[in-house]
Amino acid sequence: MYDYELTERGKIVIAIVLVLLLLLVPSAVLLFTAMASQPLQLPGDQETEATENQPPPIAVTTPPLISESPPPTDGGLSPTGVPSPTGVPGPTDVPSPPDTGLDSDGNGVAGQEPPSPPEFGPSGGNPSEGLLSFLFSPEKQNMLDSETLAMLSVFVNSPKNKAGSIVAVEIPQLSDEDANKLYFAIINAFGALGIPEERLAYISQPSEPVQGPFEVHLSYVPEIIK
Repeated sequence: MYDYELTERGKIVIAIVLVLLLLLVPSAVLLFTAMASQPLQLPGDQETEATENQPPPIAVTTPPLISESPPPTDGGLSPTGVPSPTGVPGPTDVPSPPDTGLDSDGNGVAGQEPPSPPEFGPSGGNPSEGLLSFLFSPEKQNMLDSETLAMLSVFVNSPKNKAGSIVAVEIPQLSDEDANKLYFAIINAFGALGIPEERLAYISQPSEPVQGPFEVHLSYVPEIIK
């Protein structure tokens, strides 16, 4: 058998190898333990983790452009190029009721004068049935007005106007001057329609003397009032 004897160089090499093993073995054990403790990550998870770790993007706000021209009067909401409907009244096209100077209760409105009552013209009755009422104003009339004359024509053509019938003219208490103006106007109006003065009978209603406009009532009676 051969006997081997370590030389000094061999001893040094063996010592270095032992030292390296003592240093590398614990490091390898620690590395293996750390890798075994970490969960297995898929490639998609790595991308998600990388995305989550990125800082959020910085929002850049662009200031609105300010136009020097004034905005449209309609707020810019009205469509352009669309013709407005014609013949259809809008909210501002509704005609206002006539101003009568009275409120809803018929009382005068402050600051406004109520309309003046009519001073002459037809006021009631049914001319075709032989009844007619009209207003007469001695201060402004010497003859009957045109509207009253038109109604008087219907009154004369009424079936109540029979042969021998009398036209009763009912009037309030009047001064001589006002009564004469009325007599003259009535005689002329009936004469123009073929009714002579002899068929007119005046009936004065008992009352205080009236000044200004007053109402006259016409009707037919079958015989002369005595």
